[in-house]
Amino acid sequence: MKRIKYELLKKTGDEKTFEDEYKAIFDKKLPDKEKEWTTWKNTNDPTVTLKESIEELLTADFHHLVGFYKRFRDLKVPETQKDKNGKDVKSDEFEKLEEIFNYTNGYDVKIADFFVQWAEKLEIRSCYYCEMAYVNTYTLIDKDNGNLVERRQFDLDHFLPKGKCPCVGLSLYNFVPSCQVCNSRIKLDNMPDVEYDEYEYISPTSVNAKFDENITVRLRLRPTGQYLLAGRYIYLKAQRPYRQYVDFFRLNERYSFHRSEAERLKNLKDRYPKSNIRKIAKLLGYREKVVKEDIFNLHFLKEKGRCFEKFTRDLLEE
Repeated sequence: MKRIKYELLKKTGDEKTFEDEYKAIFDKKLPDKEKEWTTWKNTNDPTVTLKESIEELLTADFHHLVGFYKRFRDLKVPETQKDKNGKDVKSDEFEKLEEIFNYTNGYDVKIADFFVQWAEKLEIRSCYYCEMAYVNTYTLIDKDNGNLVERRQFDLDHFLPKGKCPCVGLSLYNFVPSCQVCNSRIKLDNMPDVEYDEYEYISPTSVNAKFDENITVRLRLRPTGQYLLAGRYIYLKAQRPYRQYVDFFRLNERYSFHRSEAERLKNLKDRYPKSNIRKIAKLLGYREKVVKEDIFNLHFLKEKGRCFEKFTRDLLEE
């Protein structure tokens, strides 16, 4: 429910280093992979729909990746074939692609380590899909040599599913640091039910994603009725394609568990309206902004990328 802050790398001049270090992971095997990729395209893409080299795909921006993903899917490369017993097995064409763009044969660890190294500069703190779980790094002492080592507490999800398009399996701007619930239990190889050109509005890796402006957390009063229970409930207000995103990740249902926290925030807001904050500031000799921060803690939540930052801010601004 938030974008990865790649703009921070532009501000510090680290964007090129970031991409160069990522491409360096594949240096040794890249020439051979490029040859295999060219051979595959010559056989399966006679109209030259997929012009990109592997090197280009490694650091292509998300807008470019969506276009590639659509062109690949439009090729209708068969994903399965019948074996000698008549059972469906992975097709030779797909199997070869998965071999070329193999993510799990060692690259998964290297890519995860890469994101750990850049976690501080990217301010990776909470799940980019839900903001309900921390996806931070932590330090421990290696038992063998006594050195400090960094470890991660997050999964790396492929926003564009590599199971449906193996060619984006190694693309840097297709990776989303996420919690296990969002990655392994909900998303898997599935996607929200939107059009191709809407993907870039709901991917945390896209510069065009605007979750903050298009999803709003609200605490609502449920009316009484024959089939409805009275009481407050959490509702995430959104329109297409963000509504599909909210529904896909089950955010209304998952956030409903935290209704008591939403009610606490509402009561806190009612207890400390602007007039009371003004009185407290005057009494203590502090600025109103300082008093408000001490009470509601919003700056800390946003600055440090804590869980439920948007949830808290939206409910207090309602």
